[in-house]
Amino acid sequence: MFMKKFFVLFLMSLMVASCSLDDDTNQNYHFEFIETLNAEFPEELYVGGSYEVNLYYTLPDDCYTITGIDYNYTSDYERVVALVATVSEGDNCQPNDTTTPLSDSFTFQPVTAGTYTFKFLSGVDEATNSYSYLTYQVEVLVQE
Repeated sequence: MFMKKFFVLFLMSLMVASCSLDDDTNQNYHFEFIETLNAEFPEELYVGGSYEVNLYYTLPDDCYTITGIDYNYTSDYERVVALVATVSEGDNCQPNDTTTPLSDSFTFQPVTAGTYTFKFLSGVDEATNSYSYLTYQVEVLVQE
């Protein structure tokens, strides 16, 4: 019986000692906002509907991967949207074809009628560290 308890205690000690919460690996990626070239909305939008909004962009090289869309409500009728990319830090990145835009989309589900303003990140002024935006206004109607 003593050997059985000793063996269980030994195994538990070994498991605890072998687990480490320290992550010694270096982070080899970072996140960046990607410029939106164009956005495409459906022609008509109604309260209670669900609408796909297409975003068009290019990526400079194959170390960039779109990982999400940052979507922020800045007021009841204003949205600020930015594409987010994970950028692998390496020196073997190959340039992408930037003549044909890529696309991604998100779903817009309006709950109130009115004119919505969408501001899509379209660039960064390095000198002032300020963002520029493509601005679209879309009318959401009540379906009769």
